[in-house]
Amino acid sequence: MSKNRLLSLLIALTLVQTAGISLNLSAKSKTALEGQVTDHSTGAPIQDAVVTLNFPDYSSLNTNTNKKGKYKFSDLPENPGDQKFYLQCRASGYVPLIPNYYHQAVKEQYKNDLLGIFTLTAGESKTRDLTLKPECRLNGKISRTDASGTGPFVAVNVTLYRKPLGEFFDTQQSYQISSAGADDKGEFHFGLLEPSGAGQGEYHIRLAMSGYSIPIIRNFQVVMGQENNVTQTVDLSAANCLSGKITVTGSTLKNGSVSITPATPDSDGNTPSVECEFGADGAYFFNGLESGSYNLFIEAYCTDDTELNKKLTVEVVKDKTVTLDITI
Repeated sequence: MSKNRLLSLLIALTLVQTAGISLNLSAKSKTALEGQVTDHSTGAPIQDAVVTLNFPDYSSLNTNTNKKGKYKFSDLPENPGDQKFYLQCRASGYVPLIPNYYHQAVKEQYKNDLLGIFTLTAGESKTRDLTLKPECRLNGKISRTDASGTGPFVAVNVTLYRKPLGEFFDTQQSYQISSAGADDKGEFHFGLLEPSGAGQGEYHIRLAMSGYSIPIIRNFQVVMGQENNVTQTVDLSAANCLSGKITVTGSTLKNGSVSITPATPDSDGNTPSVECEFGADGAYFFNGLESGSYNLFIEAYCTDDTELNKKLTVEVVKDKTVTLDITI
């Protein structure tokens, strides 16, 4: 081989190597996100959990965890590092990790655990592990007692609330979890609940049925990973009752509510209000009232979308059922 030919070959090899180095230097690192999903109680990996990566432009990607609970998002699109990403995660039998699922007060205190919010820079590979809490289930049964005896309280609407941190329970201010109707056995069921505990608040149940005022089941807790049960018997034959029927003139009644408030504050200066919702039949019922004067406020909604209001005062007599039919 001549010197010139050898020199040309060496130059060619050098150019190829240089080009390869140049290509390697110009190749960008791929942006990726990976992690593991585990059980909050046991630390065991959770297989087939669905992990969702949400982008700043509201698009998203989904992936499933493997047998070791591992997930990975590869070749992610480039985004500025100052924009926020967040993760969602769901798995059968566990409370989902999703934004806006929790009450604001809980979110603020536990946002680093509940919401996987983070920044992701182009070319960065980041690890983000997630834990899911086993769901709590709540089962209940509502019974009614009246002159005919005791039996299931059917067709009752059951609303589950969680009391905000540091706040007195109020159905207008508390975080409503869900509503369900009791079945023909008076039973109801809720799932995907967060356990009660430090910083988690307590649960309350409000029962509603047209024509009845039913006490709120207050201040009970649910335990992680368990079937929790609550029962309530509503006495519809109790003394000191107020019942009646709402009718409207010039229109057709659709539904509405009656609110009752003591005319005189109690020893603490409070005038607690109780509300009873009614349907098209206009029937309402309050039981277990203290004797004394009460202010009533009626809101009636008609089928033609008109709203009618009325205020009046009524006297509740000890050991008596007072019947008061009201025309608006």
